[in-house]
Amino acid sequence: MDMIESPIKRSSTLPDLYPAKLKHSPALKAVSKHIKLPTERPLKLKPLNSLIISKPTKPVLSVSNKATWDLRASYSMGDLKLGKCLGRGTQGRVVLATIKDKECAVKIMHKAEKKAGELEWNILSSSKSPFLISSYGKINDKDHMYLILELMEGGDLFHLIRKRKLNPTEISFICAEIVLALEHLHSLGVVYRDLKPENVMIDSSGHIKLVDFGLSKVIGDERACTTCGSPEYMAPEVIRKQAYSYSADWWSFGILVYELFHGYTPFKGETSAETYENILEGEISFSRVDIVAENFIRSLLNPDPKLRLGHSESDIFRIKRHSFFRKIDWAATQEKSQSLLNKNH
Repeated sequence: MDMIESPIKRSSTLPDLYPAKLKHSPALKAVSKHIKLPTERPLKLKPLNSLIISKPTKPVLSVSNKATWDLRASYSMGDLKLGKCLGRGTQGRVVLATIKDKECAVKIMHKAEKKAGELEWNILSSSKSPFLISSYGKINDKDHMYLILELMEGGDLFHLIRKRKLNPTEISFICAEIVLALEHLHSLGVVYRDLKPENVMIDSSGHIKLVDFGLSKVIGDERACTTCGSPEYMAPEVIRKQAYSYSADWWSFGILVYELFHGYTPFKGETSAETYENILEGEISFSRVDIVAENFIRSLLNPDPKLRLGHSESDIFRIKRHSFFRKIDWAATQEKSQSLLNKNH
């Protein structure tokens, strides 16, 4: 979910798969028959003014048990005042809003995306991680679902790393919190499938929170097969549409760690097709990292998911014990007792 609008956008779908100049690429030819583009449903949202004024028949409100807000069990749309658009996510748009003079963000999804919206609500309402965005409730009317979310005032990681270069200590701190977020999601049986800087928000205290679970899937001990995600962060097995599990998230994490150091992703091409080809070829060059960070990234970007760091359930301990995190106090990080990011960045 891109909480801040930007002219720089990266797709979470698979456009421009076979441009003419790469049509006969050996790497792509081998997988071309296996890739199926996801179906996109256009959002047909009412203008903001009509949303504010309208009074749907008996809107239904659900409030998370963990919410600290003093919200009533049910209320009218008049309690929800919607403002400017903050950004667009996988299944809807996010707007600034107030409920009884309390600021929040509201993700608005069309009824066609209700299944994804319910999944996102279930993940967030059952989550106990301080590194996933909080959801305070939801409202359903006949046309839309409104997911009430915590307002993240620090912007996203995508904009931060384009504003200034992070030092290695800051990078390891950010990565440690992301590790804890992924560990929690996986413990719930959820594969995230859309880890990228745009979906890593920063709160006013300098801590990160993952957002936008529209592509997430509950798999438990099973595997997923759907080809989805943002092209630059997709694991080879996802591109090939092979069955995959939680290790696909650790591949995306490896891409993100690389990007935090270099300012760009390792396999980016001129087109999505060229990016896929680069990922399948697997050649990586390093220029701004020490040997410890390079080893960590290469372990995460192993093209064989069975050999990738993060493949097995016990690998979370190997990740935490890696020398890349030698300065991290994991207990203190879990408790958010320290922050290395200045809240003003």
